[in-house]
Amino acid sequence: MRRCRLLLLLCALRLPAGAEPFRDGDRVCLVGDSITSGGAYHAAVQLFYATRYPTRRITWFNCGHSGGSAGECLTRLEWDVLAHRPTAATVSFGMNDMAGVYAEPVEENIAKRIAGVERNYTTLLDKLGAAGVRLTLVGPSPYDDTVQVATKIERSNLAMTRWTQRLARLAADRGYGCVDLGAVMNPINAVLQAADPKATLIGNDRVHPGPVGHAVMAYALLKAQGVEPVVARVTVDGASGQVGKLAGCTVEQVERGAAGLSFTVTAQALPFVLPPAAQKALDLVPLTGELNREVLTVTSLPPGTYALSVDGTAVGSYAATGLATGVNLAANAQTPQYQQALALAKLNEQRNALESGHVRCRAFIRHSLLTKAKVDPTDEAAVQTFLQARIAGKAQADFRYDDFMARRYLQEVAPRWDETVKQLAELTAQMTTDRQPKPHRFVLTRAR
Repeated sequence: MRRCRLLLLLCALRLPAGAEPFRDGDRVCLVGDSITSGGAYHAAVQLFYATRYPTRRITWFNCGHSGGSAGECLTRLEWDVLAHRPTAATVSFGMNDMAGVYAEPVEENIAKRIAGVERNYTTLLDKLGAAGVRLTLVGPSPYDDTVQVATKIERSNLAMTRWTQRLARLAADRGYGCVDLGAVMNPINAVLQAADPKATLIGNDRVHPGPVGHAVMAYALLKAQGVEPVVARVTVDGASGQVGKLAGCTVEQVERGAAGLSFTVTAQALPFVLPPAAQKALDLVPLTGELNREVLTVTSLPPGTYALSVDGTAVGSYAATGLATGVNLAANAQTPQYQQALALAKLNEQRNALESGHVRCRAFIRHSLLTKAKVDPTDEAAVQTFLQARIAGKAQADFRYDDFMARRYLQEVAPRWDETVKQLAELTAQMTTDRQPKPHRFVLTRAR
Protein backbone atom coordinates (compact mmCIF):
# COMPACT_ATOMS: atom_id res chain seq x y z
CA MET A 1 0.00 0.00 0.00
CA ARG A 2 2.81 2.42 0.91
CA ARG A 3 4.59 1.60 -2.39
CA CYS A 4 1.42 2.35 -4.36
CA ARG A 5 0.97 5.62 -2.50
CA LEU A 6 4.55 6.67 -3.23
CA LEU A 7 4.36 5.81 -6.93
CA LEU A 8 1.02 7.60 -7.34
CA LEU A 9 2.47 10.62 -5.57
CA LEU A 10 5.50 10.76 -7.87
CA CYS A 11 3.47 10.10 -11.02
CA ALA A 12 1.21 13.05 -10.14
CA LEU A 13 4.11 15.33 -9.23
CA ARG A 14 5.07 17.89 -11.85
CA LEU A 15 8.83 17.96 -11.94
CA PRO A 16 10.76 20.94 -13.29
CA ALA A 17 11.94 20.42 -16.85
CA GLY A 18 14.44 22.13 -19.09
CA ALA A 19 17.67 20.29 -18.34
CA GLU A 20 19.24 19.23 -21.63
CA PRO A 21 20.40 15.62 -22.16
CA PHE A 22 24.12 15.09 -22.63
CA ARG A 23 25.26 14.86 -26.24
CA ASP A 24 27.55 12.63 -28.25
CA GLY A 25 31.12 13.85 -27.76
CA ASP A 26 30.39 15.67 -24.50
CA ARG A 27 32.99 16.01 -21.78
CA VAL A 28 30.85 16.27 -18.64
CA CYS A 29 32.16 17.63 -15.33
CA LEU A 30 30.05 16.77 -12.29
CA VAL A 31 30.81 19.62 -9.89
CA GLY A 32 29.73 19.60 -6.27
CA ASP A 33 30.40 18.70 -2.66
CA SER A 34 30.90 15.36 -0.85
CA ILE A 35 27.60 13.97 -2.15
CA THR A 36 28.92 14.45 -5.68
CA SER A 37 32.39 13.26 -4.70
CA GLY A 38 30.90 9.95 -3.52
CA GLY A 39 29.65 9.60 -7.05
CA ALA A 40 26.74 7.21 -6.64
CA TYR A 41 23.99 9.33 -8.20
CA HIS A 42 25.98 10.34 -11.25
CA ALA A 43 27.41 6.83 -11.55
CA ALA A 44 23.79 5.75 -12.07
CA VAL A 45 23.34 8.55 -14.61
CA GLN A 46 26.48 7.43 -16.42
CA LEU A 47 25.19 3.85 -16.46
CA PHE A 48 21.88 5.02 -17.88
CA TYR A 49 23.64 6.80 -20.74
CA ALA A 50 25.84 3.76 -21.37
CA THR A 51 22.80 1.49 -21.71
CA ARG A 52 20.29 3.86 -23.35
CA TYR A 53 22.72 5.57 -25.72
CA PRO A 54 25.44 2.95 -26.36
CA THR A 55 26.83 4.77 -29.39
CA ARG A 56 27.26 8.13 -27.65
CA ARG A 57 30.84 8.88 -26.71
CA ILE A 58 30.67 10.80 -23.45
CA THR A 59 33.62 11.38 -21.12
CA TRP A 60 32.76 11.94 -17.46
CA PHE A 61 34.74 13.67 -14.71
CA ASN A 62 33.87 13.54 -11.01
CA CYS A 63 34.65 17.03 -9.69
CA GLY A 64 33.05 16.70 -6.25
CA HIS A 65 34.91 17.79 -3.12
CA SER A 66 34.18 16.85 0.49
CA GLY A 67 33.13 19.99 2.32
CA GLY A 68 32.72 21.73 -1.01
CA SER A 69 30.91 25.01 -1.60
CA ALA A 70 30.59 27.48 -4.43
CA GLY A 71 33.30 29.70 -2.96
CA GLU A 72 35.60 26.76 -2.32
CA CYS A 73 35.17 25.54 -5.90
CA LEU A 74 36.41 28.84 -7.29
CA THR A 75 39.84 28.14 -5.79
CA ARG A 76 40.21 24.78 -7.56
CA LEU A 77 38.25 25.56 -10.71
CA GLU A 78 41.19 25.84 -13.12
CA TRP A 79 43.01 22.60 -12.35
CA ASP A 80 40.10 20.46 -11.11
CA VAL A 81 37.35 21.40 -13.58
CA LEU A 82 38.38 23.55 -16.53
CA ALA A 83 41.53 21.48 -17.11
CA HIS A 84 39.20 18.69 -18.32
CA ARG A 85 37.96 20.97 -21.14
CA PRO A 86 34.30 20.34 -20.31
CA THR A 87 31.54 20.95 -22.81
CA ALA A 88 28.82 20.38 -20.18
CA ALA A 89 28.62 20.38 -16.40
CA THR A 90 26.22 19.84 -13.55
CA VAL A 91 26.77 22.17 -10.59
CA SER A 92 25.41 21.06 -7.22
CA PHE A 93 26.20 23.11 -4.14
CA GLY A 94 24.11 24.19 -1.18
CA MET A 95 24.43 21.63 1.60
CA ASN A 96 27.54 23.32 2.99
CA ASP A 97 26.82 26.81 1.66
CA MET A 98 23.55 26.90 3.63
CA ALA A 99 24.90 25.16 6.75
CA GLY A 100 24.08 26.60 10.14
CA VAL A 101 20.94 28.43 9.03
CA TYR A 102 18.24 27.01 11.31
CA ALA A 103 17.73 29.55 14.10
CA GLU A 104 14.85 32.04 14.23
CA PRO A 105 14.04 34.17 12.37
CA VAL A 106 14.74 31.38 9.90
CA GLU A 107 13.39 32.98 6.73
CA GLU A 108 15.31 36.18 7.35
CA ASN A 109 18.53 34.32 8.09
CA ILE A 110 18.10 32.16 5.01
CA ALA A 111 17.60 35.24 2.80
CA LYS A 112 20.80 36.80 4.16
CA ARG A 113 22.77 33.60 3.57
CA ILE A 114 21.45 33.21 0.03
CA ALA A 115 22.55 36.73 -0.81
CA GLY A 116 26.09 35.90 0.29
CA VAL A 117 26.24 32.47 -1.33
CA GLU A 118 24.85 33.76 -4.61
CA ARG A 119 27.83 36.07 -5.16
CA ASN A 120 30.28 33.15 -5.22
CA TYR A 121 27.86 30.93 -7.09
CA THR A 122 27.25 33.41 -9.92
CA THR A 123 30.99 34.07 -10.21
CA LEU A 124 31.48 30.31 -10.60
CA LEU A 125 28.78 30.14 -13.24
CA ASP A 126 30.24 33.14 -15.07
CA LYS A 127 33.64 31.45 -15.29
CA LEU A 128 32.17 28.17 -16.50
CA GLY A 129 29.96 29.98 -19.00
CA ALA A 130 32.92 31.96 -20.31
CA ALA A 131 34.61 28.64 -21.06
CA GLY A 132 31.64 27.64 -23.22
CA VAL A 133 30.28 25.04 -20.79
CA ARG A 134 26.57 24.15 -21.02
CA LEU A 135 25.27 24.19 -17.45
CA THR A 136 22.68 22.32 -15.42
CA LEU A 137 22.10 23.59 -11.88
CA VAL A 138 21.24 20.84 -9.41
CA GLY A 139 19.60 21.86 -6.17
CA PRO A 140 20.93 20.12 -3.05
CA SER A 141 19.41 16.89 -1.85
CA PRO A 142 17.34 17.40 1.33
CA TYR A 143 18.76 17.91 4.78
CA ASP A 144 16.62 15.54 6.82
CA ASP A 145 15.75 17.61 9.87
CA THR A 146 12.58 15.59 10.58
CA VAL A 147 13.88 12.04 10.97
CA GLN A 148 14.03 10.88 14.59
CA VAL A 149 17.72 10.12 15.06
CA ALA A 150 20.26 11.28 17.61
CA THR A 151 22.32 13.40 15.19
CA LYS A 152 22.23 17.08 16.15
CA ILE A 153 20.25 19.37 13.84
CA GLU A 154 22.74 21.84 12.33
CA ARG A 155 20.96 22.78 9.12
CA SER A 156 17.46 23.44 7.86
CA ASN A 157 15.80 21.69 4.96
CA LEU A 158 13.83 24.89 4.46
CA ALA A 159 17.16 26.53 3.62
CA MET A 160 17.81 23.84 0.97
CA THR A 161 14.35 24.44 -0.48
CA ARG A 162 14.74 28.21 -0.60
CA TRP A 163 18.18 27.91 -2.20
CA THR A 164 16.82 25.53 -4.83
CA GLN A 165 14.02 27.99 -5.59
CA ARG A 166 16.63 30.70 -6.10
CA LEU A 167 18.59 28.37 -8.39
CA ALA A 168 15.48 27.75 -10.48
CA ARG A 169 15.04 31.49 -11.04
CA LEU A 170 18.74 31.89 -11.77
CA ALA A 171 18.63 29.04 -14.28
CA ALA A 172 15.56 30.51 -15.97
CA ASP A 173 17.20 33.94 -16.22
CA ARG A 174 20.37 32.50 -17.75
CA GLY A 175 18.88 29.75 -19.88
CA TYR A 176 20.41 26.89 -17.89
CA GLY A 177 18.85 23.56 -17.05
CA CYS A 178 17.72 23.02 -13.46
CA VAL A 179 17.03 19.91 -11.36
CA ASP A 180 15.01 20.08 -8.12
CA LEU A 181 16.03 17.02 -6.10
CA GLY A 182 13.94 18.10 -3.12
CA ALA A 183 10.75 18.10 -5.21
CA VAL A 184 11.21 14.35 -5.64
CA MET A 185 12.86 13.37 -2.38
CA ASN A 186 10.93 15.41 0.21
CA PRO A 187 7.51 13.85 -0.57
CA ILE A 188 9.03 10.36 -0.38
CA ASN A 189 10.62 11.13 2.97
CA ALA A 190 7.29 12.43 4.28
CA VAL A 191 5.51 9.21 3.34
CA LEU A 192 8.29 7.04 4.78
CA GLN A 193 8.31 8.92 8.08
CA ALA A 194 4.54 8.91 8.40
CA ALA A 195 4.85 5.13 8.67
CA ASP A 196 8.15 5.09 10.60
CA PRO A 197 9.56 8.28 12.15
CA LYS A 198 13.06 6.76 12.03
CA ALA A 199 12.93 6.02 8.31
CA THR A 200 14.87 8.28 5.97
CA LEU A 201 15.81 8.50 2.34
CA ILE A 202 18.93 10.37 3.40
CA GLY A 203 20.87 8.79 6.27
CA ASN A 204 21.42 8.95 9.99
CA ASP A 205 23.79 11.89 9.56
CA ARG A 206 20.85 13.78 7.95
CA VAL A 207 23.11 14.83 5.04
CA HIS A 208 24.43 11.97 2.91
CA PRO A 209 21.96 9.75 1.04
CA GLY A 210 22.70 6.04 0.78
CA PRO A 211 22.49 3.95 -2.42
CA VAL A 212 18.68 4.13 -2.57
CA GLY A 213 18.66 7.90 -2.09
CA HIS A 214 21.30 8.33 -4.78
CA ALA A 215 19.23 6.23 -7.18
CA VAL A 216 16.26 8.51 -6.54
CA MET A 217 18.52 11.50 -7.23
CA ALA A 218 19.56 9.92 -10.53
CA TYR A 219 15.90 9.42 -11.42
CA ALA A 220 15.19 13.09 -10.72
CA LEU A 221 18.10 14.26 -12.88
CA LEU A 222 17.27 11.92 -15.77
CA LYS A 223 13.59 12.85 -15.58
CA ALA A 224 14.44 16.55 -15.72
CA GLN A 225 16.65 15.93 -18.75
CA GLY A 226 13.81 14.32 -20.66
CA VAL A 227 15.93 11.33 -21.67
CA GLU A 228 14.63 8.69 -24.05
CA PRO A 229 12.28 6.46 -21.98
CA VAL A 230 12.12 3.56 -24.44
CA VAL A 231 14.71 0.79 -24.52
CA ALA A 232 12.83 -0.97 -27.33
CA ARG A 233 9.25 -1.42 -28.44
CA VAL A 234 8.42 -4.64 -30.31
CA THR A 235 5.05 -5.30 -31.92
CA VAL A 236 4.20 -8.52 -33.78
CA ASP A 237 0.84 -9.88 -34.95
CA GLY A 238 0.62 -13.41 -33.61
CA ALA A 239 -1.89 -14.52 -36.25
CA SER A 240 -0.22 -13.19 -39.40
CA GLY A 241 3.37 -12.86 -38.25
CA GLN A 242 3.41 -9.29 -39.51
CA VAL A 243 5.73 -6.88 -37.71
CA GLY A 244 3.91 -3.84 -36.35
CA LYS A 245 5.08 -0.54 -34.92
CA LEU A 246 8.67 -0.65 -33.63
CA ALA A 247 10.84 1.73 -31.65
CA GLY A 248 14.55 1.42 -30.99
CA CYS A 249 14.90 -2.00 -32.60
CA THR A 250 14.53 -4.21 -35.65
CA VAL A 251 12.57 -7.48 -35.84
CA GLU A 252 13.53 -10.17 -38.36
CA GLN A 253 13.11 -13.87 -39.10
CA VAL A 254 9.52 -14.11 -37.87
CA GLU A 255 8.33 -17.72 -37.88
CA ARG A 256 4.87 -19.05 -37.05
CA GLY A 257 4.12 -22.66 -36.23
CA ALA A 258 1.68 -24.90 -34.45
CA ALA A 259 3.67 -24.53 -31.22
CA GLY A 260 3.94 -20.75 -31.26
CA LEU A 261 5.81 -17.77 -32.62
CA SER A 262 9.50 -16.88 -32.86
CA PHE A 263 11.44 -13.85 -34.09
CA THR A 264 14.82 -12.13 -33.73
CA VAL A 265 15.03 -8.73 -32.04
CA THR A 266 18.02 -6.45 -32.35
CA ALA A 267 17.60 -3.51 -29.98
CA GLN A 268 19.54 -0.26 -30.08
CA ALA A 269 19.81 -0.07 -26.29
CA LEU A 270 19.97 -2.16 -23.14
CA PRO A 271 17.65 -2.02 -20.13
CA PHE A 272 18.81 0.19 -17.26
CA VAL A 273 19.68 -1.97 -14.25
CA LEU A 274 20.36 -0.44 -10.84
CA PRO A 275 23.01 -2.06 -8.62
CA PRO A 276 21.54 -4.47 -6.01
CA ALA A 277 22.04 -2.01 -3.11
CA ALA A 278 19.90 0.59 -4.92
CA GLN A 279 17.09 -1.67 -6.17
CA LYS A 280 14.64 -0.57 -3.45
CA ALA A 281 14.47 2.80 -5.18
CA LEU A 282 12.21 1.12 -7.71
CA ASP A 283 9.57 0.90 -4.96
CA LEU A 284 9.83 4.64 -4.36
CA VAL A 285 9.89 6.21 -7.82
CA PRO A 286 8.25 5.12 -11.11
CA LEU A 287 11.59 4.72 -12.84
CA THR A 288 10.73 1.49 -14.65
CA GLY A 289 7.42 2.71 -16.03
CA GLU A 290 8.64 6.18 -16.96
CA LEU A 291 12.27 5.75 -18.02
CA ASN A 292 12.87 2.05 -18.67
CA ARG A 293 10.39 0.61 -21.16
CA GLU A 294 11.34 -2.53 -23.04
CA VAL A 295 7.87 -3.42 -24.25
CA LEU A 296 6.91 -6.62 -26.05
CA THR A 297 3.45 -6.58 -27.66
CA VAL A 298 2.05 -9.63 -29.45
CA THR A 299 -1.51 -9.26 -30.73
CA SER A 300 -4.08 -11.71 -32.15
CA LEU A 301 -2.95 -14.69 -30.09
CA PRO A 302 -5.57 -17.30 -29.17
CA PRO A 303 -6.64 -17.04 -25.51
CA GLY A 304 -4.33 -18.80 -23.08
CA THR A 305 -0.96 -18.56 -21.37
CA TYR A 306 2.30 -18.37 -23.29
CA ALA A 307 5.82 -19.20 -22.17
CA LEU A 308 8.46 -16.75 -23.35
CA SER A 309 12.08 -17.69 -23.84
CA VAL A 310 14.94 -15.53 -25.07
CA ASP A 311 17.96 -17.27 -26.55
CA GLY A 312 16.69 -20.52 -25.05
CA THR A 313 16.34 -19.11 -21.52
CA ALA A 314 12.85 -19.19 -19.97
CA VAL A 315 11.99 -15.67 -18.89
CA GLY A 316 8.31 -15.89 -17.90
CA SER A 317 4.75 -16.84 -18.69
CA TYR A 318 2.20 -14.30 -19.89
CA ALA A 319 -1.50 -14.32 -20.70
CA ALA A 320 -2.51 -13.53 -24.26
CA THR A 321 -4.40 -10.50 -22.97
CA GLY A 322 -1.28 -9.17 -21.26
CA LEU A 323 0.84 -9.69 -24.36
CA ALA A 324 -1.78 -7.90 -26.45
CA THR A 325 -1.51 -4.77 -24.30
CA GLY A 326 2.26 -5.03 -23.90
CA VAL A 327 4.68 -6.53 -21.37
CA ASN A 328 7.60 -4.47 -20.03
CA LEU A 329 10.65 -6.75 -19.92
CA ALA A 330 13.14 -4.12 -18.73
CA ALA A 331 13.06 -5.31 -15.10
CA ASN A 332 12.98 -9.03 -15.97
CA ALA A 333 16.22 -10.36 -14.51
CA GLN A 334 15.99 -13.58 -16.53
CA THR A 335 16.49 -12.02 -19.95
CA PRO A 336 19.96 -12.10 -21.53
CA GLN A 337 19.78 -8.36 -22.17
CA TYR A 338 19.11 -7.70 -18.48
CA GLN A 339 22.07 -9.89 -17.54
CA GLN A 340 24.28 -8.00 -19.98
CA ALA A 341 23.16 -4.72 -18.42
CA LEU A 342 23.74 -6.11 -14.91
CA ALA A 343 27.30 -7.07 -15.80
CA LEU A 344 27.77 -3.54 -17.11
CA ALA A 345 26.42 -2.14 -13.83
CA LYS A 346 29.05 -4.13 -11.92
CA LEU A 347 31.82 -2.74 -14.11
CA ASN A 348 30.41 0.73 -13.53
CA GLU A 349 30.49 0.20 -9.75
CA GLN A 350 34.16 -0.78 -9.96
CA ARG A 351 34.89 2.30 -12.03
CA ASN A 352 33.07 4.60 -9.62
CA ALA A 353 34.77 3.06 -6.58
CA LEU A 354 38.18 3.88 -8.04
CA GLU A 355 37.17 7.35 -9.13
CA SER A 356 35.41 8.38 -5.92
CA GLY A 357 37.84 6.57 -3.62
CA HIS A 358 41.19 7.22 -5.28
CA VAL A 359 40.91 9.99 -7.85
CA ARG A 360 38.88 12.24 -5.59
CA CYS A 361 41.07 11.46 -2.56
CA ARG A 362 44.08 12.61 -4.54
CA ALA A 363 42.27 15.80 -5.55
CA PHE A 364 41.16 16.38 -1.95
CA ILE A 365 44.74 16.09 -0.68
CA ARG A 366 45.94 18.60 -3.25
CA HIS A 367 43.16 21.11 -2.65
CA SER A 368 42.58 20.89 1.11
CA LEU A 369 46.11 20.14 2.34
CA LEU A 370 48.91 20.69 -0.16
CA THR A 371 47.75 24.04 -1.53
CA LYS A 372 47.40 25.56 1.94
CA ALA A 373 50.82 24.23 2.99
CA LYS A 374 52.38 25.34 -0.31
CA VAL A 375 53.58 21.82 -1.08
CA ASP A 376 54.17 21.07 -4.76
CA PRO A 377 51.63 18.34 -5.71
CA THR A 378 53.93 17.10 -8.48
CA ASP A 379 56.77 16.43 -5.98
CA GLU A 380 55.65 13.06 -4.63
CA ALA A 381 58.53 12.81 -2.15
CA ALA A 382 57.57 16.17 -0.63
CA VAL A 383 53.90 15.13 -0.55
CA GLN A 384 54.72 11.91 1.27
CA THR A 385 56.93 13.69 3.80
CA PHE A 386 54.30 16.33 4.50
CA LEU A 387 51.43 13.86 4.96
CA GLN A 388 53.44 11.45 7.10
CA ALA A 389 54.47 14.32 9.38
CA ARG A 390 50.83 15.40 9.61
CA ILE A 391 49.58 12.12 11.06
CA ALA A 392 52.75 10.96 12.84
CA GLY A 393 52.15 10.24 16.51
CA LYS A 394 48.42 10.93 16.31
CA ALA A 395 46.03 8.39 17.78
CA GLN A 396 43.17 7.53 15.46
CA ALA A 397 40.75 8.90 18.05
CA ASP A 398 42.33 12.31 17.44
CA PHE A 399 42.11 12.09 13.66
CA ARG A 400 40.15 14.75 11.81
CA TYR A 401 38.64 14.03 8.41
CA ASP A 402 41.74 15.49 6.75
CA ASP A 403 43.90 13.03 8.69
CA PHE A 404 41.84 10.04 7.56
CA MET A 405 42.20 11.22 3.96
CA ALA A 406 45.94 11.68 4.41
CA ARG A 407 46.26 8.12 5.72
CA ARG A 408 44.15 6.77 2.86
CA TYR A 409 46.35 8.55 0.38
CA LEU A 410 49.54 7.19 1.95
CA GLN A 411 48.30 3.61 2.38
CA GLU A 412 45.95 3.08 -0.56
CA VAL A 413 46.07 5.78 -3.20
CA ALA A 414 49.72 6.70 -3.75
CA PRO A 415 51.14 3.13 -3.75
CA ARG A 416 48.80 2.02 -6.55
CA TRP A 417 48.16 5.24 -8.44
CA ASP A 418 49.61 3.98 -11.73
CA GLU A 419 47.52 0.82 -11.39
CA THR A 420 44.40 2.91 -10.70
CA VAL A 421 44.92 4.98 -13.85
CA LYS A 422 45.40 1.80 -15.87
CA GLN A 423 42.34 0.11 -14.34
CA LEU A 424 40.12 3.10 -15.02
CA ALA A 425 41.17 3.14 -18.66
CA GLU A 426 40.56 -0.61 -18.94
CA LEU A 427 37.14 -0.44 -17.26
CA THR A 428 36.06 2.45 -19.47
CA ALA A 429 37.17 0.60 -22.59
CA GLN A 430 35.46 -2.60 -21.48
CA MET A 431 32.22 -0.74 -20.76
CA THR A 432 32.35 0.80 -24.23
CA THR A 433 32.56 -2.67 -25.75
CA ASP A 434 30.17 -4.47 -23.41
CA ARG A 435 27.34 -1.94 -23.69
CA GLN A 436 26.67 -2.77 -27.35
CA PRO A 437 23.32 -4.63 -27.72
CA LYS A 438 23.13 -8.06 -29.33
CA PRO A 439 20.43 -9.80 -31.40
CA HIS A 440 18.18 -12.12 -29.38
CA ARG A 441 15.83 -14.89 -30.44
CA PHE A 442 12.38 -14.62 -28.84
CA VAL A 443 10.16 -17.70 -28.73
CA LEU A 444 6.52 -17.70 -27.54
CA THR A 445 5.03 -21.13 -26.91
CA ARG A 446 1.46 -21.91 -25.95
CA ALA A 447 1.65 -23.26 -22.39
CA ARG A 448 -2.06 -23.87 -21.74
